[in-house]
Amino acid sequence: MKRHFFGAAGALMAVLVLASCVEDPTAALRTGTVDRVAISRTYVELDVGDELRLTAQAYDAQGNALPDLPAIATSDAAIVAVAVDDSLSGDPQPQTVFTVTAMAPGSASITATAGGVSSSSTVISFPLVFDGTVAVDQTGPQDIVTVSSSASVTFDTATAVVSIEGVETALISRSGAELQVAVLNESDVTGATVTVSGLIFLGSSPLGTLDAATTPDIRRSPWATSQGSAMDVTGLARPVTMYVRVTSANHDMFVKYESATDLPLTIDVDWDTDADVDIYWVDPAGSIFACGGGCTGAKPEQSVHTVAGGAVEYLNIDLYDGDDSNVTVVIQ
Repeated sequence: MKRHFFGAAGALMAVLVLASCVEDPTAALRTGTVDRVAISRTYVELDVGDELRLTAQAYDAQGNALPDLPAIATSDAAIVAVAVDDSLSGDPQPQTVFTVTAMAPGSASITATAGGVSSSSTVISFPLVFDGTVAVDQTGPQDIVTVSSSASVTFDTATAVVSIEGVETALISRSGAELQVAVLNESDVTGATVTVSGLIFLGSSPLGTLDAATTPDIRRSPWATSQGSAMDVTGLARPVTMYVRVTSANHDMFVKYESATDLPLTIDVDWDTDADVDIYWVDPAGSIFACGGGCTGAKPEQSVHTVAGGAVEYLNIDLYDGDDSNVTVVIQ
C-alpha cells in the first residue's frame, strides 16, 4: 500500500514539475498592447450633406477588445468632416463613436489611431450638383457659355452635353476640362438652369445628369427669320464667328448689313449634318440677288461679296436640302 501511495504521489509531482517547465503559449499575446484598430466600415459612399455614424475599436493580438479609445482624423475636412460623440464613446463598449459628414464632392480618408497603430477607411462624397464653373460671354452678337470642370468632376470627351432650360445649344468645343456652347434659344431667360450630362467623377466613375449651381441670365439668339427683325452687324469687329440653327421649315434670315461705303466681306459656312446649306444675299424686298460659292452646296461654302455703300443687304444662311443643321459662320 505504501508503495502504491508513494507511486501516485511521485507521478503527481512529476506532472507538476513538467507543467512548470512549459511556458503559456498565449502569455505574450495578453499584454494589453494594441495590435490592430478596426473601423466599422472600410468604404463609404455619401451624397454631399449626408452623414453616417461609425465606430472604431482597438484590439490586442488575440482579438480582445482593449480600453484604448482610437483618435479619429480626416485627410480633408473640406470634403469629409468627422465629429466624435464623447457621450457614447467608451460606454458601454470600449470604442470610439463618431459621425462622418460629406461636405463637398471628392474622396477623403478617415484614420483611427490607438497605441501607435492606425487603420483607415475611404469616404467618397458624391455631388448633388455640378460644382464646376459656368461663364457667359456676352461681348459678341450671341451668348457663348463656357462650362469648366472641377477637381472632382470632369467631362466625357465623347458624350458630354450642355443644355440650358431645355433649349438646344450648338456645341463649339468639348474636352475633359471644358465644354463650350453657343446659345440658340429664342427668348431671354433669367436665372437659367444649366444642365450637364456625360460627367466623370474622380477620373473614372460615370455620373448621370447634374444641374450646375450657377444659374446665369441668357440672352436670346439674335438670328431672325424675317428681314424686319434681322440684327444689324455692320459695325462688328471682324473676323467674327457666329453659330445658327438652320431648318427645313423656313428661310433662315441671318443678319443685316447697312454700310455707308462699300464693305467687302468673305463668309465661310460649315455645318454638322449631311445637308446642303447655301449662302444668299437678299435685298430689302426679299429678292435674292447674289449667291456664294455658286450655290453649289460645297462644304464648307464660301461667299466673297461687297455690300454696296448706302445699300441695305441681308446675309441669309439657308438650308437648301437635307437635315436640319447647326452651322458655323465666320465673317471677315
